[in-house]
Amino acid sequence: MPADTRPSDNITEDNLLIGMPFVEFAPALSGGGFGAFRNLGIINEAAIAKEIETVALRSAQSGIEVLVRELVRRFEARLNVEVFQFSKDNMQLYFAASTVTDVGASSTAVVDEAVTLGADDATHGPTWKDLANTSVVSPFTDLDPAPIVGEAVGTGQGGTFGETTGDFALDFKINVIGDVTTYYHDGVDVTGTPGKTLVAGSAPTTDQIAFVTGTGAAGGDITYATGEAPASGVVITVDYTPSFALTENTHYVVDYLDGRIRRITGEQELRGSQPVLADYSYQTLDESQIDPFTQFVFSGKARVRHLTDVGINIIWEIPAVDLRLTDDDFAFNREEFAVGNLSITLVDDGSAAPYGTLRFFDEPTANP
Repeated sequence: MPADTRPSDNITEDNLLIGMPFVEFAPALSGGGFGAFRNLGIINEAAIAKEIETVALRSAQSGIEVLVRELVRRFEARLNVEVFQFSKDNMQLYFAASTVTDVGASSTAVVDEAVTLGADDATHGPTWKDLANTSVVSPFTDLDPAPIVGEAVGTGQGGTFGETTGDFALDFKINVIGDVTTYYHDGVDVTGTPGKTLVAGSAPTTDQIAFVTGTGAAGGDITYATGEAPASGVVITVDYTPSFALTENTHYVVDYLDGRIRRITGEQELRGSQPVLADYSYQTLDESQIDPFTQFVFSGKARVRHLTDVGINIIWEIPAVDLRLTDDDFAFNREEFAVGNLSITLVDDGSAAPYGTLRFFDEPTANP
């Protein structure tokens, strides 16, 4: 038999706490007042953390120091939540962004994007090269060979080297002789001094330098007139812009979905690794743009509603809070749904109930 009669308990079973609450946040508006409450979403974990600092009065007048009185000198409370929802509004909070800007879908034009075509693979031919954007709009607008400035053609070797077609050659083919704008020997334009003339073909005469034009395999090959090969050590550089008109599916193909381009196999106007200028449009989707870590605290008010079918229910509106990100990792999770962490600090609003009024309902009341 017990030393005293055991008390009966008809309270506990009606006052159990189970399940997770709804946590809502209403931001403070710049012009005063608050926005509407917004549900943060399904909660993985919610905990009210309390920080308490006390001051104690002790007496040692009896020889043994005893506690006479203890006061709470500092109190802070915050609601820490782990949330499953990753909407744009919650992402603003997780990434501490001052604004969320919605950008509608549109077609954006690109002009003269510099692209270097893929090199020629020995087995598979021309390789793909990425454009700066995906979701390219069909048809492709335009593709032109890019200007070549200061191409290092070679260095004079003395003797007759250079008088045979192909001893020197441009990296890329030219369409007409006018595509070559400047021809330099040691940085000096030879068409000015000593007065050379640039001509098309491979049989130059005195004071001429010939270029093979067109789409043949020898396109861009250079020939000096007999007896006029550059002296040993002379550095040859050339400026030119191939003027070929390029057509999609004849000279190049486009992967519109992934935003890629490649040259079509064969002896044509283009060579592997040739720089080109691309004009095209690409389609953007509806998106929201967030600038991370530009606002670390969001003032407002909060509401916690525990509305389970079993156990107690709670409705608690907190009149002043500061919501902020935490120093928890923002972790992508391959095994479970990811969670976002937020900290909601309760702020004393100066009223008689500085942290709001918590409304409590036992189970028989909440779920009769």
